[in-house]
Amino acid sequence: MVAGSFYIPKSNKAPLGEDAHFIYIEEEAIGVADGIGCWAKKDRRVVIRDGVIVYKSEIQKKGFNYPFQLGNGVKFDDPSVAHEIKVTVRTGDMIVMDTDGLFDNAHNIEFEKLACDGLADLHELGTFSKILARKIEEYALQNSESKSIYTPFAIDCLKVGKDGVGGKSDDITVIGV
Repeated sequence: MVAGSFYIPKSNKAPLGEDAHFIYIEEEAIGVADGIGCWAKKDRRVVIRDGVIVYKSEIQKKGFNYPFQLGNGVKFDDPSVAHEIKVTVRTGDMIVMDTDGLFDNAHNIEFEKLACDGLADLHELGTFSKILARKIEEYALQNSESKSIYTPFAIDCLKVGKDGVGGKSDDITVIGV
């Protein structure tokens, strides 16, 4: 497994945002968590094969923009609500794990294009994952700052009767494998 990551904290969070991630090469394990004062489960995993998303996990949430909030206090969700997800992958598959900063700001087709364009830039396998993670993250950041595009988050807002134009400012964490 070759993996790389990139993280952009939301600009108004001091000092370094609230997302966390890990890459454990020896055990072939990766993980991300979106923090909102406690650890929240609002991340997503995607497997891309031959330029097409073949698996995309669902966001575990209670309602619109309201993820499970894992913790050990009375006002938090018990960690037992977390799901362990196992997905079979093949040699050559790309795995991307991210918090909602990416998936709220990039549509599936945009995400597939970014991943395929990243393959065209492949020169060294050891740096590819980090370069791809950075490229995807910078795209999501640009969309998050827009006030005029229809991002996935904007569309979800419209579905629940809220103002739905523009990106969603948030921490953005991407792990590419």
